Amino acid sequence: METFRDRGPWRRAARSLTVLTAAGTLLTAALLTCPGPEVAEASNHADSPLQILDPQMDVTDLYAFTSPDRQDTVTVIWNYIPFELPVVPLPYYRFATRGFYDLHFDSTGDGKPELTYRWWYRNGDGSGDPKAPPSKGYPAFGAQGAVADPRNDPYHGMGPASGSPGSAARLNPAARRTIIPQTYKLELIRPGQPAKVLLDDAPVAPWPLGLDYRRKFDEAIVPLPGGGKTFSGPVKDPFFFDFRMIALTRVGLSVAPPFDFIAPFNVHSIAIQVPKSELALNGDVRRNPVVGIWATSSRETVSLTPGERRFRQVSRQGLSMFGDSVNPAPLRDIYHASSPDQDRSNVALREAVRKPYASLLTAPGLLTIPPATPRLDFEQFFLTGIAKATGPIKIDLNSHVLNQDADRSRIVPAEMTRLNMTTPVTARPNRFGLIGGDLQGWPNGRRLTDDVTVAFVRLSTGEPLRRGSLLPTWVSPVLGPAKAIRDVFPYEAYPDIR
Repeated sequence: METFRDRGPWRRAARSLTVLTAAGTLLTAALLTCPGPEVAEASNHADSPLQILDPQMDVTDLYAFTSPDRQDTVTVIWNYIPFELPVVPLPYYRFATRGFYDLHFDSTGDGKPELTYRWWYRNGDGSGDPKAPPSKGYPAFGAQGAVADPRNDPYHGMGPASGSPGSAARLNPAARRTIIPQTYKLELIRPGQPAKVLLDDAPVAPWPLGLDYRRKFDEAIVPLPGGGKTFSGPVKDPFFFDFRMIALTRVGLSVAPPFDFIAPFNVHSIAIQVPKSELALNGDVRRNPVVGIWATSSRETVSLTPGERRFRQVSRQGLSMFGDSVNPAPLRDIYHASSPDQDRSNVALREAVRKPYASLLTAPGLLTIPPATPRLDFEQFFLTGIAKATGPIKIDLNSHVLNQDADRSRIVPAEMTRLNMTTPVTARPNRFGLIGGDLQGWPNGRRLTDDVTVAFVRLSTGEPLRRGSLLPTWVSPVLGPAKAIRDVFPYEAYPDIR
């Protein structure tokens, strides 16, 4: 039977759209990272040279919040492959198979994870790299580390299994030419312990083709042993911002039209929902409510040792707006290869936090005077967490010093998302988070509806410690994600397809 995608005109249109997509993606990346003032307000979409060249490993955004419908759990979402147009997918619109994706949790404040979840992806037709070995030991983040490649690993040489969730046989021939389904292995890693396999051959939601796509999307929401669930696949990109913020932070003036530049795009997402007791120090959420969170991705590198595979971390995402709005461009690739426990010895990074360039750049266009430096409030937002004992913002909010069982002598300045798991869910959220008086929002984690771009600009003018700009800069038609978020996990909207 002929499908709509077998027709000649469609094939020609698809080829044209593919070329236009590639060109548009490169143009967008150039816009967001071109030479000039070193502030690019697009969260972390293509924030460094290496990220532009490797979108499969580019962590664009990280969200962390108490699950609104299951408030004994935390949901963390982080996204990859920015600027996916909702047309025929390009070959890289899938998770990388020669590497892995990590999500880290730090409950002690030393910048090192007590818990890591690791995703290994493979292509369902056997292409790419089907050998995703189990982790051996605990790698040294920010440095090359060797991982053994056991011959008995179930991923070794695996092709499509007939009837399995990732089988290519489930797609018709026309769809198979365009997109190959994927599956993944999920591991749980604790320091000094062997990796524990939680899931194997779990399905990735496919590209949104076919009338039964939503069923396949929902089938990709997989329960975890011991509670919780996870999801991998394409979604509508939930990130949003008023394009005037780009102009403001690039040239110091709001000279652009007010529209959401990210609205047309999809993105690939990984989401996990975990019981709070799994993340809290000693399992006690009340005594130890704060957890630090960051995501990394690692690519395979060349190894000259037979039977050995080596990996290097190439991307990192902690608190939104840090990677491309605080961290100077020359430091970004170094940042992406490092871990939070190394931040305290990175003098240039800490200086960039204390003397943020964003304050100087935005002040003239907002008719404000930049706050005096050093900006200890910036340090609270991005390096120490906010507590009465850590700086001028006198709120006990999300610093590790609030964890009663944490050794204070080991707590270090480290860039990451910090979440207080006992902060009540706000009935009427303010999209500016703490800047708007809502303690549950950014930088206390980040919800899908938080407007981190405007909140960051307001922070740069001195809020919440002082009055910011008197101009009505925050009046905008862009009030949230381009497509309404859902009420159930993974909360992100279904991806668009045209």
